[in-house]
Amino acid sequence: METKVTPLYVKTVAQKFDFKTIFLLDLSKRQINAVGAVVECANLMQLDLSRNNLTNVTGLDKCVSLRILNLAYNKISKVSNLEACPDLQRLELQGNKV
Repeated sequence: METKVTPLYVKTVAQKFDFKTIFLLDLSKRQINAVGAVVECANLMQLDLSRNNLTNVTGLDKCVSLRILNLAYNKISKVSNLEACPDLQRLELQGNKV
């Protein structure tokens, strides 16, 4: 079963009604294969997408406030476009074929 990351799904997981107020988001172990509405969280500082079915992180460059990004144990072969996240301090990729 695949999990679709819709705006409602993000708001439900974060328990917030406004994307601007989401600073931390844990979407680990949810069988996600695309970042989806996560990109709407412009103020997101910490994101955990570990242990999913991601093959790319297209769109995450819109989360320019990201400081910590966990992509461990996905199916990602290349991480690109994160240059737009100047505050990124920690990127976890173990278990991927980067």
